[in-house]
Amino acid sequence: MLIDPNLTNDRSAAALMQSYSLTAIDPVTLALLNVKLPNGTFLIPTPQTADGLVSGTAISTFREDQFNTNVDYRLNASDSLSTKFFFADSPLFSALGGSAFGTPASLPGFGTKINLNNRVLSVQEIHSFNPRAVNEARFGYNFIRRDEVPQESVNDSTIGISRITASENPGLPLILFAFDGGGGSIGTSDLTLRQTSPSLTFMDSVSLQRGQHSIRFGGEIRRSAWHVTAAVLSYGEIAFGTFSDFLAGNSEFSVIGTGFDRADLLTTDYYGPVNRAEAYAILGDKDNAFYWLEEAYKNHDVQWTSLDTGLDSINGERILDPLRSDPRFKNLLQRIGLPEIQVPVQHSAAAK
Repeated sequence: MLIDPNLTNDRSAAALMQSYSLTAIDPVTLALLNVKLPNGTFLIPTPQTADGLVSGTAISTFREDQFNTNVDYRLNASDSLSTKFFFADSPLFSALGGSAFGTPASLPGFGTKINLNNRVLSVQEIHSFNPRAVNEARFGYNFIRRDEVPQESVNDSTIGISRITASENPGLPLILFAFDGGGGSIGTSDLTLRQTSPSLTFMDSVSLQRGQHSIRFGGEIRRSAWHVTAAVLSYGEIAFGTFSDFLAGNSEFSVIGTGFDRADLLTTDYYGPVNRAEAYAILGDKDNAFYWLEEAYKNHDVQWTSLDTGLDSINGERILDPLRSDPRFKNLLQRIGLPEIQVPVQHSAAAK
């Protein structure tokens, strides 16, 4: 990992100003350069090679605890009960990894503790009215939790950084030094998630048999939910073009995310109505495509997950280009408040 060829173990302001020909060193940067990890090494390590590179190892850990049980019980001559239960806890510490969707720091000290929990319960009851009529009832519950908790080796308040989200998200912004040259980074991942996905199912069916004929009918109810709290740039991100810019405190850009960070979604499918509309657009079935676009509009569909496309982003979906000339699509854009975009005309050339 690239740090900078001129950085040494002497992290005093005088030494840094002399090495980098600067008139002053930013006090926050000076504090960061002198922070040490519990093992006694610098948070921003001293390069090991003449070209400013460092290498090393960081320990990640994983453990999985599982429990599984099945119980089958004959209640009486007409009823039987079957129950299955599965339990799993899988704590993981990723020393150099961040969120499933985030960008982690490239140097140790800001790993991610990921708690994975899974619970599955299944209950089945079978009742025989007579040898030719049987009722089967099933109940299922599934629960998945994934909590991403960032490792915080230093809080920004201790080195002189003021951040409006510090009380809710204590830690350090993601700081990229020597960004233009591919330098390293420290700080909290730009995105961390805490999410649970509970689901319930209930099914009941009746099977009838008369001679050589049989019929089965019933129904099923499903309830799936996704509860997610996402810290999207809640710690902030600061990028410096060069290491000298980092020392002087001249950032190339900085950003911080505030506001709404929690969503509670109910769904029976991971793919939303806009995705279904795209599928019909590919097949050339415009009527069904517009049916699902209208369903998305009625349900105020927006893009909540990486698997779903929301109405707010349909102008970026080229799959929907065959629909854009249809008056129904133009009307939908007007209701959403999105501008019309021009679809490139495809020209074909014939050989002479």
